Amino acid sequence: FIPLSNALFGKTNSQWVGMGEPLPKIVANQWAYWCSNSGYVATDFGKAVQEHNYNELTFPTKWLYATDDAIANLANVRDMIRVFPNIKSEVHKLDPNELGMKDIGHMKFFSSKRRELWTLATNWLDQQNTPA
Repeated sequence: FIPLSNALFGKTNSQWVGMGEPLPKIVANQWAYWCSNSGYVATDFGKAVQEHNYNELTFPTKWLYATDDAIANLANVRDMIRVFPNIKSEVHKLDPNELGMKDIGHMKFFSSKRRELWTLATNWLDQQNTPA
């Protein structure tokens, strides 16, 4: 989809496939490259990404993935986490069936129709800001 949209329109009309706003051609091409290879952005280390600080990050993170998400599935989440070798990561599964929802997919977490899911992120963020 990305190469075709870029060739025809000079940009990626990602909104046509439920993926947010249109993306500039160069951004979409880089994103497609990262997503098509193991290691996500690490695919470009030493190439387009000459310098980075991923190895220096040590803060806690929470990764949410939906079982009906074909893009950010558990395997891809684990692959992305590998880019940050020193972070403390917590992975949380969202199963729409268990949550009484028709679907969540890749983008519906951010929809106001799934607002009840947002507390999973906001409560966790609040906890990180609480002194021990």
